[in-house]
Amino acid sequence: MTKEEKLIHELEVMSPQQLLADLSKGNQASAQDMKVIRDVMTSQGLPAPVMNVLIHYVLLQSDMKLSKAYMETIASHWSRANLKTAKEAMAFAKKQQRTNYKPVKSRAKYRQYRQSARVVPDWIKDDHEEQKNNKESISNVNAQKGKRRAASFYQSIRRK
Repeated sequence: MTKEEKLIHELEVMSPQQLLADLSKGNQASAQDMKVIRDVMTSQGLPAPVMNVLIHYVLLQSDMKLSKAYMETIASHWSRANLKTAKEAMAFAKKQQRTNYKPVKSRAKYRQYRQSARVVPDWIKDDHEEQKNNKESISNVNAQKGKRRAASFYQSIRRK
């Protein structure tokens, strides 16, 4: 059996409570987590193996956090898809992941667009302009000092 087949088998035979305990390295699942799972299972009519896949999927997608709203959204989608087994649920989740995947290029364009549309408060603009003017005046003073030093150096060489 492959790792995926072993996982599917485990998800088919264990209860959601056992799954949460296994994913928590043996710690007992919290009462709140179990309430969320019960509510979602009963409201959406998902069988235990599909619920196990859903729990596993949600925890992996949300950095091991069990979000009720996120779980309900996916559960209602899976319920409409009429999933009955862990294998069906895993295949469906993989298919959705592939279709929802967007290349990095489009994300970069979105970020670039989002950054350009930012509104910068006047007080920040004023501060930046003031700093820019200060830098320019300091560089002008330094340039003038450098010119004076160079001129005095050349004059001292000419005198000799």
